Amino acid sequence: MIGEYQNKIRCLTQQRDYARTHQKIVEIPVEKPVLYEKCESCDRTAYQNEKAKYGTQKERLAGQYKAKTVMFQTTLFLLAWYSLTTTLFQAVQSDVFLSDCKSFFHDAASFLQTFIGWTIDAGQSVVNNPG
Repeated sequence: MIGEYQNKIRCLTQQRDYARTHQKIVEIPVEKPVLYEKCESCDRTAYQNEKAKYGTQKERLAGQYKAKTVMFQTTLFLLAWYSLTTTLFQAVQSDVFLSDCKSFFHDAASFLQTFIGWTIDAGQSVVNNPG
């Protein structure tokens, strides 16, 4: 029984090897079908109709996308404007903010007075001591 199976295996192996070495490779050209390709018996009305429908749908979706983009940008701008004005109005109502503003502008004015004074002193010293 084992010998019988070994003979079958040997025969099948020989057939496989023979098929591998003697097989003929044949290439068969295959055409891929194209959607709405013009056939012999029809005109291209279905293709033209679908193309027109696709074009109008594409334009409609592009318009909707543009409208939503503009709406989103407008919403962001209004949100930023609202938060900025709310923050400024709250800051103006604060006593600390007002005292800080007074202090800032007082310090800026005193610096400008000092700088102008130095400029006047330097100009007077140049005029009085012509060198």
